[in-house]
Amino acid sequence: MPQALKFVLCPPYHGATALAFLLNNHPSLSCLGDTLPWEDRNQSCSCGLSVDDCAFWRELRQRITIERRQGEAQMLPLLPRILASPVANKYAARTMLSAAWLLGPAVRHIASSATTELSDIYQDFYSVIRELHGTKYVVDGSKSIGKILSLSLLGEQPVRCQVLHLIRDPRGYAYSLKRRHLAPSPLGRAGSEWKRTHRSIELLFRWQKRFDYLAIRYEDLCTDTEATLAKAFSFFGVPPADVCHASQDQRKNHIIGNRMLKTFNGVLRLDTRWQHELTPAEQQAVLDRAGRVALAHGYS
Repeated sequence: MPQALKFVLCPPYHGATALAFLLNNHPSLSCLGDTLPWEDRNQSCSCGLSVDDCAFWRELRQRITIERRQGEAQMLPLLPRILASPVANKYAARTMLSAAWLLGPAVRHIASSATTELSDIYQDFYSVIRELHGTKYVVDGSKSIGKILSLSLLGEQPVRCQVLHLIRDPRGYAYSLKRRHLAPSPLGRAGSEWKRTHRSIELLFRWQKRFDYLAIRYEDLCTDTEATLAKAFSFFGVPPADVCHASQDQRKNHIIGNRMLKTFNGVLRLDTRWQHELTPAEQQAVLDRAGRVALAHGYS
């Protein structure tokens, strides 16, 4: 059976970049944050260069066949390419995933060349990363539910997937959206968005025997870092390691994420600004919309 695939899943603004940095500091793991550069954005790499100028990302582009990427919004596709139109393909691929979920992997034969191509692309992609980094495993942080389902449900052989689910207080999430002028109106709707995403992740991966699942909280990662990381390392099958420091292996220092990558020294500090920047009414509205999912994870 192929090596188990490893993923981090969460909505935006949940601390995934900091988690990726720490996981990437483990000598056996490669974790490159958002993982796949957007083709129309020359994003920043944690090495200090842009993705277009970074030798690591240039090498990856050269080693992964260009024809496979043509027309994709990101460096590699997130779903099988069944139809030429990106919009039509999204609906077709999602329909096939739903059928595979209900009827089994035999559905892949509807578009076997597309599903085989997707599997081959990522086998090559992860293999090149491991080779360039000298690591044993890749933890994919592109946060695509569709890609996880495609690689696990539509491959020629069964592939086990390990899903690390990162959860953050919905009020902190709402505050992050608000200060970036991305929050819905009224703000309480951010709680609904939070609930919908986290409930989907749990329904798809927590209770299914075909997936290994572990949930950790951003707050625990910040306040009890060593113990929380120990759970993550055990889940991914690697020994504990001291990772709370600045990047020391320049071969691996090529993470894509937010601006904190340039200043992060490996020490986590819990962001609690939402407690005084959001009014009590806003905080309660977000919690009310987040509902039982928030309560189940200790947010009240």
